[in-house]
Amino acid sequence: DFRGKSLARKLLTEVMEYIDKELDAKEVRINAQEYVSDYYASFGFKREGEVFDDGGIEHIWMKRYYVGHNSSIYWNMYEIYVKHK
Repeated sequence: DFRGKSLARKLLTEVMEYIDKELDAKEVRINAQEYVSDYYASFGFKREGEVFDDGGIEHIWMKRYYVGHNSSIYWNMYEIYVKHK
C-alpha cells in the first residue's frame, strides 16, 4: 500500500522543481479535483473561476504564476501541455 507515504507530495515537489529550473514557464495551470484544492494551494496554486463538473467529480482550475517567463503549462490527471508564447 502506498498511502500515507507522502509519495504524491514528493512527486509534485519534483515536478515543480523541474518546471522551476528547466522550463521557461510563466504559469502552470491545473485541473484539480475541488476537494484537494487546498493541497495544491500549498504548492502556490491559486483557485481560478468556478467549480465545474468533470466526470461526476467537482473540479476547479488552479494557476501558479512565474514572473519573467514565456511558456504556459496546463495539466490534468491525463496529460501535460506546454504552450510557448
